[in-house]
Amino acid sequence: MMKTHLSEYIITAIQVILLLVFILFPFSVMLSMSLKAPDEQFTSPPYLIPKRPTVENYLHVFGRGSMFIRYFINSFSVALGTTVIVIFVALFSSYGYARIQFPGKKLFFNFLLLSQLFPLAAIIVPLYRIMSQAGLIDTFASLIIGYLAFSVPVGVWLLRGFFVG
Repeated sequence: MMKTHLSEYIITAIQVILLLVFILFPFSVMLSMSLKAPDEQFTSPPYLIPKRPTVENYLHVFGRGSMFIRYFINSFSVALGTTVIVIFVALFSSYGYARIQFPGKKLFFNFLLLSQLFPLAAIIVPLYRIMSQAGLIDTFASLIIGYLAFSVPVGVWLLRGFFVG
């Protein structure tokens, strides 16, 4: 009995270690590439550990004159704005769909789900035209509205299931 338990433990430990190696290998390659000098990055055959580790690439990305921080702040602002609005809208509308009886409830919810059947390529041109007519091209608002168009239905669908259950 004890031997079986020990062998199961060893097998589980080996599986966990293999899974960790599988998951962490791409990150180790990414870190290794970031520490290599530009002339070392595409050598043949490739090697994992840099011969001359350097932080030159990080200085280039985060140094003076780099726009990386600005781009990061822009992305974070759009993601945060979208997330807050999706949670707010989806929370209240999904609660309404789950707990309140009103005429056309099933029809509206089905239209909401139907909107998820259209591929992005079919919606992007009409969405661009709407943003253009509203004067929102090249603004954070257009990005957030675009993300909301695809995220709110998913949020409502997921949270409705939570409130019904």
